[in-house]
Amino acid sequence: MLDIIRAHEELSRNYDIITSVKGVGLVTAVELIVKTENFTTIKTASQYAAYAGTAPYEKSSGKMNKGAHVSKIGNRRPKSLLYICAESARIHNKEIKVYYERRTIIDKKPHFYVLNAIVNKLLRVIFSLVTKGQMFDSDFIRKDPRVIKDN
Repeated sequence: MLDIIRAHEELSRNYDIITSVKGVGLVTAVELIVKTENFTTIKTASQYAAYAGTAPYEKSSGKMNKGAHVSKIGNRRPKSLLYICAESARIHNKEIKVYYERRTIIDKKPHFYVLNAIVNKLLRVIFSLVTKGQMFDSDFIRKDPRVIKDN
């Protein structure tokens, strides 16, 4: 499969972008490329999250609101691969590690609740990088939008 990806320039570029994200490996990158048909059929992270079954759905009707839950409907293979990537990113990615510790220790959220949020965060990062055509930069520091002033 890797030989086929390396033979095509655009597939190879997207593969390199996806695997530059800490926690995402060969199998998940190939799965993303194949299932999205090189990001042509599924173009957004939220669409892929719904396909994989990691998107949170609100559970409300009228005055009743039971919060969001993750649907059991979804393709289990990409879902399980993304959870493995999230576990790996939780250990090796500094920003994700801080996020995980803040949500579990300070906010007292359950492990799988936070892991699902990390999966969706990884998907947003991957789809954003592929759209922009940029590699993942682990030293990139986001600027606080409250501090940035319009010129």
